[in-house]
Amino acid sequence: MFTFLKTAALASLIGFGAIGATSTSALADGISIGIGGSGGHVSMRFGDGGRHWRGGRHWRGGRDFRRPACTTQRAVRKARGMGVRRAHVVRANHRVIKVRGRKFGQRVAVTFARAPRCPIVAMR
Repeated sequence: MFTFLKTAALASLIGFGAIGATSTSALADGISIGIGGSGGHVSMRFGDGGRHWRGGRHWRGGRDFRRPACTTQRAVRKARGMGVRRAHVVRANHRVIKVRGRKFGQRVAVTFARAPRCPIVAMR
């Protein structure tokens, strides 16, 4: 009987020590500790807040929360934010979007990649 209590106490110390060793952001996702019930069981469960990784994508409730790729509207909006006036799409394919307009009275052409946040590939 004494060895059982000693083993149970050691296991609970190791378990609670593991909780203290985890980072606070990991604990913010979800943890549940259950003590009691018939038979006097102790259970600990660490949850991930309902988020799952499937196919390399982050899913929550069936929706994909990856950042969307660059579209023609986003490329024009970014060019206008860069100071390009009368910005319009000249060419778009599956890799790049080319936007032309005027900046400081000069003609400019900005090429954006079709990646998240519309990175600038070239500017003339």
